[in-house]
Amino acid sequence: MKPSTLAVFIPCVLLAGCVFVAKPTNEPPAHVENTRTFAAAFDDVWSAAVGCVAEAQLPIQAIEKESGLLSTGFVTCDSGTIDAAGALPRSFLSIWSQGRYTLSFFLRDLKDGRTQVIITPHLEAYEMNVLKSWQPVKSKGVLEAEFLGKIANRLPSQPPTGTTGE
Repeated sequence: MKPSTLAVFIPCVLLAGCVFVAKPTNEPPAHVENTRTFAAAFDDVWSAAVGCVAEAQLPIQAIEKESGLLSTGFVTCDSGTIDAAGALPRSFLSIWSQGRYTLSFFLRDLKDGRTQVIITPHLEAYEMNVLKSWQPVKSKGVLEAEFLGKIANRLPSQPPTGTTGE
């Protein structure tokens, strides 16, 4: 090889070895528990779910007992809270100023004295540096676990009969 070719080839090889892809440290778990089946009647679980939402002072957007739907309006919080509850998107020069979330509870009467509860969160964070818009945030299961636990604590001391997640 000519010395001029080596002068170009060697730095290229050395620089190529320095390339890496950073893995986000705030990734959500692969499996998030958002569903739990309680050994309690639908009316009891419904009362517990509504009580948890009221106690947390979350704004109620929809409450339809016949269909088993209870959903909240947006709750605003600081970026640290939303970072704890979800995996903030990693982007170049992003600065997250605040977060917000809604929760949807779906209760289903299993007709055998058991009730299934599914909690679906919608999390967003506001990026104020580059995008200047609300960005979706993937849940880590923190809010789901918190409210499923609160519902369980409001029911008579019976362990849940089954747990599944999506």
